[in-house]
Amino acid sequence: MLERKESDKLVIFNIELDNLRMINDTFGHATGEQVVVKSAHILAQLMRNDCILSRIADDKFIVVMPSSETIDEVVDCAQKITDAFSDPILPKDGIESLFVTTNIGVAIYPEDGNDADTLLQNADIAAYEAKISDHKIVFCSNQLKNHVEENTLLTIKLFKSLANEEFWLQFQPQISCETGTIIGVEALLRWTTDDGRRIAPDVFIP
Repeated sequence: MLERKESDKLVIFNIELDNLRMINDTFGHATGEQVVVKSAHILAQLMRNDCILSRIADDKFIVVMPSSETIDEVVDCAQKITDAFSDPILPKDGIESLFVTTNIGVAIYPEDGNDADTLLQNADIAAYEAKISDHKIVFCSNQLKNHVEENTLLTIKLFKSLANEEFWLQFQPQISCETGTIIGVEALLRWTTDDGRRIAPDVFIP
């Protein structure tokens, strides 16, 4: 448990360097590591003295910010992080300037968790949503967590569905407006799970 007063807030920023892999694959890992070091320096300059900055993966940083600020002020802080990467980063080895794009997931104590593991997990969920939605900054929410849980359970069911023969085809005729005759047939994939639930195609096909 985090030893903080109930009135205190704690903000977790999960910051991903979205295009680091592309930089590594194009210019090499040595250049990519220079980009990471300079990115860490950018983040450190933005943070207050009471913040904690940590690199947790090749392309990810965590910033822990003690805060009693409003949501608008937290949004403003996240936006400042995004804006700080609007200028190119210059590696030392003579390579042309490189632009880095970021995705930021935000989790807040105690709304999004009372312990470090839960807060980090929820910030990571939000960061992934930022990556796939192109919103760049996403706050954790119950709606987002429920969506992720539903998708995970649905994916698990999907792997088993073919073996369980849960898919079936529905045929829909295509009729000419001019002649009234059938000119084709559309085959539509349908899925009924083993517990009898119909899953809509726009849910399971993506």
